[in-house]
Amino acid sequence: MDPQQPYTPAPTPQTPAGPPQPTTQPAQQAYAPVTGTTPQPQAPSGPQPVTWQPEAVQPVNPAGPWAPNQQAPAQPPTAGYPAANGATPNYGAPAANTAFYAGAPTAQAHKNNKTIKIVIIAGVAFVVLTFAAIFILAFIANVQKRKNAAEGTSSTSNSASATDSTAAATADVVDRKDGTLDLGTLINPQTTIKDQAVKAKLNQQLNMSDGLSYMITSVDRNFVANSKYLKATDGKELIKVNVVFGNRAKSSDRYMSGNDFALKNSSGGLQQYEYATADEVPDVLKGTNVEPGKQAKGSIIFKVDKNEKISIVTEEKYTNYTTKKDVSVTSEVTP
Repeated sequence: MDPQQPYTPAPTPQTPAGPPQPTTQPAQQAYAPVTGTTPQPQAPSGPQPVTWQPEAVQPVNPAGPWAPNQQAPAQPPTAGYPAANGATPNYGAPAANTAFYAGAPTAQAHKNNKTIKIVIIAGVAFVVLTFAAIFILAFIANVQKRKNAAEGTSSTSNSASATDSTAAATADVVDRKDGTLDLGTLINPQTTIKDQAVKAKLNQQLNMSDGLSYMITSVDRNFVANSKYLKATDGKELIKVNVVFGNRAKSSDRYMSGNDFALKNSSGGLQQYEYATADEVPDVLKGTNVEPGKQAKGSIIFKVDKNEKISIVTEEKYTNYTTKKDVSVTSEVTP
């Protein structure tokens, strides 16, 4: 038997630092065992896989971000498809890095910060609204105080300036000499109204229970208006009645016009006033709204028989809804 031919074994491949590269070893030549020795099992021929071991690198700060120019720890290969002979193994997708940056706020911290901001804003808004409410209330109180003071001053002034303002102002008829009314005492018609028939003469103030006060100051007979339409015909004459009227009601205005007065002729009939413009009669009584405690004046034109005896009358009817009775408030002034 021929002796075994010597052989030189192939160099062992070095383990690469990166992903493993498949290598193959050349097939060993078969040899015959030396006589008298026991044959040893040989490694199987063909390429053998080499297991790759990653090089361990200690991180600078395992709990935080990696410092510049420092190598992060190698990711171990994950399960993938086995590599074919001569191909790069498929290690699968790299594992996600779930490490938090050092000092980064968590979701709970964001929520707590948001809550704190809301509380601060709500507190500031509450303080602002509180001060605004206090300012507004103080302003209103000051305005009301000034208003009350002004009303008190006005009331005192009116009382002091009222001419001959006495208890006689509540009487049905009061003599007047200055051509004005005494309205120093106001009434509540809801409680004072009653059946009333008051008679008076010129320059006497009539106080009616419904709040009306008036006085006939003069009557001009044979009056001539500045008009070609408003004139007396044969046997007739125009008379001009000058009246001052006021409102003694406490809380309501009173509307006055020529319709509130009528002329009572010698036969007892009632006549309405003659319409006249301000051009025809400069001081003619027009519709006037009179406030409580105020007075106004004007003139009313009537057409009557010459030298006829006349009187001026007022008449108002009311219903007392408490007693269900009708109330008549009348007056008559004879020149």
